Amino acid sequence: MPIDTQEPSDAKVRIEEARFLADASAMLASSFDYRATLAAVARRAVPVLADICVVELVEAGTLRRLAVAAADPTRVAGAELDVAAGGELAARRDALQTREGVLADAGARSTMVVPVVARDALLGVITLIAAESGPRYSRASLAMARDLAVRAAMAIDNARLFEREQRAIRAREDLLSFVSHDLRNPLMGILLTIETVLRAGPREERRKGWTQLERIQRGALQMQRMIDDVLDLASLDAGRLIVDAAAYEVRHLFDDAFTALEPQAAAKAVSLRFEPPALGVAVRCDRARVVQVLSTLVGNSIKFTPTGGSITVRARPTAGQVLFAVSDTGPAVLPPHRSRIFERLWQANADARKEQGLGLYLAKGLVEAQGGTIAVDGAGGGLTFSFALPIVPAPSAHTPRPAATDAARRDPDVTS
Repeated sequence: MPIDTQEPSDAKVRIEEARFLADASAMLASSFDYRATLAAVARRAVPVLADICVVELVEAGTLRRLAVAAADPTRVAGAELDVAAGGELAARRDALQTREGVLADAGARSTMVVPVVARDALLGVITLIAAESGPRYSRASLAMARDLAVRAAMAIDNARLFEREQRAIRAREDLLSFVSHDLRNPLMGILLTIETVLRAGPREERRKGWTQLERIQRGALQMQRMIDDVLDLASLDAGRLIVDAAAYEVRHLFDDAFTALEPQAAAKAVSLRFEPPALGVAVRCDRARVVQVLSTLVGNSIKFTPTGGSITVRARPTAGQVLFAVSDTGPAVLPPHRSRIFERLWQANADARKEQGLGLYLAKGLVEAQGGTIAVDGAGGGLTFSFALPIVPAPSAHTPRPAATDAARRDPDVTS
């Protein structure tokens, strides 16, 4: 039988209401399959709140029946006629128009109709009917039914948001699959062909198309770097970035980065100076990832440093860490904007140095994934990017340096 809320002081009624709402909340929160949980709540409402409970949801702009529960199982088949009979139809119409719960009496029957609304959108309707032998619903009953509708709305809204997020994730995975295979494979073919042509044939023949081929090669390497950045970004966001950490001497890391970056700096007539620490200073890191970070930071400085400017890369041990610093003589970034310089696709239109890519965002993620920190400072002109990694005992002098991984061989010519 439905509870009689006309006696607000009745402790038993209050306990029954609280128990039902607690059970309903647990059901609705137990799964993102809100259709199944709403059907379970409708069954739980009978006979605690009603002799008949009907749940309808808005789908494709139309109210569709989701669940019907009745105290008398023989009445389930006729519940649709029950809802459309007497005052129930008018109450349902009023509830939809006003977005407010409605009480209605139809002869000996008592009805409550409450809309399910989330963020001003009508998601559905819950109808509760007390049979002839039951008590009349009151405003206290209606308040409790509204509470139920609020919980149902939250469950539906959260589930639909989750469904949209899952669709977006699947779409991103499909795109990454396309990028990593369908684009990367032909690009590698282009690069290998260019390299073969540059190395083959008589010297005089090679000189004729040398400049054009190198231009094509730089463009292909730029595309490869962009693909790698997208894949790294996806790995960072998903928490699946692979970090192969070991002890590496900082001087060796500097040698790798200088070899890759010096031609780029020379092409722009920018002085590039590396100042490594003393022999024996090592960090625990992923060698390829650190070279990638240095390439991004130095490449970024080359991009914004005017011809004739200079870039200095230093490293020094301090307080259990090794602090790497990349300083340039390019334009400064205003202090209010420096805190945002590592944000994804951030751009400061007011500054001469406009950052609008993924490079610095990825550099931050790569450093933090190795247990380090990264920062930027503009005191004294230009910019200084710095990052710190844990210091460790230097590896044995007899330990051979590992071969470069695919990530280490990425072309540093393109920066964010």
